[in-house]
Amino acid sequence: MESHSHEKRGIRSEGATHEVSGDFDPAPTSYPLRRGPLANPNPLPPQGNPRRPGGFEVATYYVRGSFKPLLDTDHLSVLRFRSGPRCVRLLARMEAAADEVFGTTIIDVAEQMKGWLSVINEERQAIRQVTGYRKLARLFDYYVSYHIAPFDEVAAVRFDDLRRAKIQVGTNDLKIAAVALCCDSLLLTANRQDFEQIPSLRFANWLDQ
Repeated sequence: MESHSHEKRGIRSEGATHEVSGDFDPAPTSYPLRRGPLANPNPLPPQGNPRRPGGFEVATYYVRGSFKPLLDTDHLSVLRFRSGPRCVRLLARMEAAADEVFGTTIIDVAEQMKGWLSVINEERQAIRQVTGYRKLARLFDYYVSYHIAPFDEVAAVRFDDLRRAKIQVGTNDLKIAAVALCCDSLLLTANRQDFEQIPSLRFANWLDQ
């Protein structure tokens, strides 16, 4: 995650500590339609039309195996901040694979929601909770442009299999891996240390490579 001058607060999830900035703005509610390396990778699709000119295809429904790349939290965070060389590299790779349908997992979404709910619950004064609720609402605005792969019964069975194999990976990362395996998806993540332990999981780091 790129460094920022504003205050950040750490959010703990299994296997990692994520940072949430005090004035974090996940995404505007609409995007300009423009081409190039900084164009919006998953623009909000108009109703009934899952593709916008100059953007990437967005899955509007779930069909197992109907899409390939799943973005992990680190890749999604870089896209939200939209700055720095890692973002430029990621967007260039996504534009080169514009025929692919990009998504993420419900586990990644839940991690981000848990972080902002924690921020809200830490504040006792209602007026101090307003910012947290606002950022949480903007999180929904951001994720509406992505296909969300579910943690369903098939993924739960795969997760249990991985856990029985005693792989030393955090619970949430095991769930993300289970979803990616069930979808036969490429997981876009910078967390090679953990995910390389998962048999048959395909993953790549588009932030640094």
